[in-house]
Amino acid sequence: MRRFASFVLAQRILAVVFMLAVSATLMSGLARVGFDTSPESFFLEGAEVIEDWYAFKEKYQSDEFSFIVVTPPEANAAFVQKLEGFATQLEDIEGVDRVTALHNVRSITGEDDVLDVGDYLHAGLSQAEVTERLEKAAAHPYYHGLFVNDRGSQFGVLVETVSTFSNADKEGFTQAVRAILAQPEYAAWNGTAIGAPILDADVQRIVGMESGIFGSITFTLVMAGFFIAFRHRLALALPPLVACLSIGCALGAMGLWGTDAGLLTPIVPSFLISVGLGTAAYLLSDFTTARRKGEPVQAAILDTMEQAGGPALLANITTAGALFAFSGSRVLPVRDVGLTLGIGLMTACIFTLILFPLLANLWGHRIRQQPGRSTHSPALAAMANFAIGAPRLIVAVFALLVAFAIAGVSKLETDYYYLGTFKKDSDLFQAHQAANAAIPVSNSIEVLISLGKTDALKEPAALRAVDAITQKALAAVDQDVPVKSYTLADVVKELSEQTLGSYAIPDNRNAIAQLILLFESSGHDEMERVASAGFDEARLTFLVPSRAYSAYTPLVETIKAEAAAVMAEAGYPDAAVVVTGVVPMWLEISTFLTETQISSFLMATAIVALVMMLIARSVVIGLTMAAINVCCVLLVLGFMGHMGIILDPFTILIGAIALGILDDDTIHFARNFLDRRKQGTDLDTALHRTFQSAGKAMGIQTLILVVAFIVYTTGSVQSLATFGFVTTATIFLGLLVEFTVTPALLILLSRGSAHRTAKDPVPDADPDGYRPVLEMPDPMRPSQS
Repeated sequence: MRRFASFVLAQRILAVVFMLAVSATLMSGLARVGFDTSPESFFLEGAEVIEDWYAFKEKYQSDEFSFIVVTPPEANAAFVQKLEGFATQLEDIEGVDRVTALHNVRSITGEDDVLDVGDYLHAGLSQAEVTERLEKAAAHPYYHGLFVNDRGSQFGVLVETVSTFSNADKEGFTQAVRAILAQPEYAAWNGTAIGAPILDADVQRIVGMESGIFGSITFTLVMAGFFIAFRHRLALALPPLVACLSIGCALGAMGLWGTDAGLLTPIVPSFLISVGLGTAAYLLSDFTTARRKGEPVQAAILDTMEQAGGPALLANITTAGALFAFSGSRVLPVRDVGLTLGIGLMTACIFTLILFPLLANLWGHRIRQQPGRSTHSPALAAMANFAIGAPRLIVAVFALLVAFAIAGVSKLETDYYYLGTFKKDSDLFQAHQAANAAIPVSNSIEVLISLGKTDALKEPAALRAVDAITQKALAAVDQDVPVKSYTLADVVKELSEQTLGSYAIPDNRNAIAQLILLFESSGHDEMERVASAGFDEARLTFLVPSRAYSAYTPLVETIKAEAAAVMAEAGYPDAAVVVTGVVPMWLEISTFLTETQISSFLMATAIVALVMMLIARSVVIGLTMAAINVCCVLLVLGFMGHMGIILDPFTILIGAIALGILDDDTIHFARNFLDRRKQGTDLDTALHRTFQSAGKAMGIQTLILVVAFIVYTTGSVQSLATFGFVTTATIFLGLLVEFTVTPALLILLSRGSAHRTAKDPVPDADPDGYRPVLEMPDPMRPSQS
């Protein structure tokens, strides 16, 4: 890197122009960055699960709905009148397709061949009749658990929206719904609005707000930390310049390849402010030390770039490689955040290597020589002595911990619970829980059974098969999970009860066809929601509350495993079954997360191992150093497994990101130690001097990372808080491992070497004449032997 630094100093204008050109090109995409947290934003285009969902929406509009739970002071005729006005205002909101509540839900009455289908609480009822119907509603199989609770004291309003609802539409819709609920005539109802459109709008607002807050706090704390650590204007100029440019370039790159910001985007600014400034921390540490020892400015710049620039470049390459390992993920936000962070990190590294020589040459002379200032740290010396004195004990204890962690890794589970990404004490989570406690409806699971024959669903065998599949699916779910189903079979049974006196599917095809004809003749469009126009495809809807989506795995798996067989027994062997909807899509995410965890971790491990072998020029030492980092990550993953922390789109990032971060310290520590050994320094002295030089920069970098990631724990997003906490713990653990296990293994691997001599007195400070012997592969010049 010496030649590169010389080139930058000699060609200042060219270097600045290059940096500005790269920044302008990447930042040109900032205007194209939108925001999207919708279910489809989690899947690659063309994925089977998303194509099934799109096909469903083309036939039946959207399965996404909002649900409003109201608790009137008294359920009477006056309440019903207000409910009608409330529904009318909701229908006037742009994008609303249909509003259904107890006042206008379909009511079927009849006798013999006469069928009357109308509104349950229509205008022609007397007050006494309204009161009577309100009391009976809780016992109705269709109304109960959807439009009214068990006690008849709380009521549900189902708001269905069009399939083309954009993020902006969802935000406007949410504001409009809450404005209506806040009106004086409805305020006493204590209404709570939940559902996918409202949840998406709230998530967008919360993530956007907290992203800015976290970024600002992290920026302020990290910049203050740099100034406290180095107390020079270089520390006030270099880090903020690099941070701002790299963040702008990373987010701009998202826009260039057509990606919107989403649930994981808050990680980007804080990550680049912390990890992206690692190179600056190492360069500033070495440069200020050299200047305080009296080294001339330009010589200090060149020496610093040679000593710290090469390892920093390789460290960033390995970290970026670990991030790029997510590029193969089938979870779109995970893939995009990996690519974004990788691009931002490499941009930060390159900009740092360009800006550092320029700014150091401009202001470096202000760092005065301080010959009386001691750079020796007793704490670091004690750590070195501990590693030298008990290397086998350290390795043995570490091995036992890793063995315990592996048992925890086997307990790791993936489960995506969209609402569960928020803390349980957050307003968002509390609102959904309160609504679900009253009427457990938040999401839906949709099943389409295509029979391939017009009017097939008018056959008793076909309808009974649909009903049997529904009952099998409901029986598969735990009893404490309330699930409400709605199918054509339910409608036919209710029609039969009102006309034939039996709540059952008629045995005669003509009877079924006549019931359906009578229902359609009433002018009600409900048949469009439970079957296709030609009655060759049945739609089964399962309304479910907000729970961890794994709670519905038995239901989905039962349908997939048994539906085709049930239809075949009914005489439809070619029946096609498709399970879709938001919940099955999130269940598919869990499968993709498992794939991502395995593939990204293996790829990151391979990259780290390759770089370590390149640095050490030894397969054994390189693989050993890589294994240390892998084991450190295993300790964290094992802790997550033992603590029951599930893998979601946030925590799935921990393994590969932590591996990429931890290897930075290993590269600097191992490189420093091996260079000294190559120069002929005895083992113990080399280790002490490595602690006193590389150890200080590692400590500063760790503090910067901790400050950045610990901020996440204060937010309302539980998954992000968990990510911040676990990553912080990983960073602390990584530093502890670097100060104990890494030197212990280096000692054990080096003993017996010809370079080992009797123990020398421990030096107070690093010698001025240190120069690296093991050169990093440098494209600017040939490497030395």
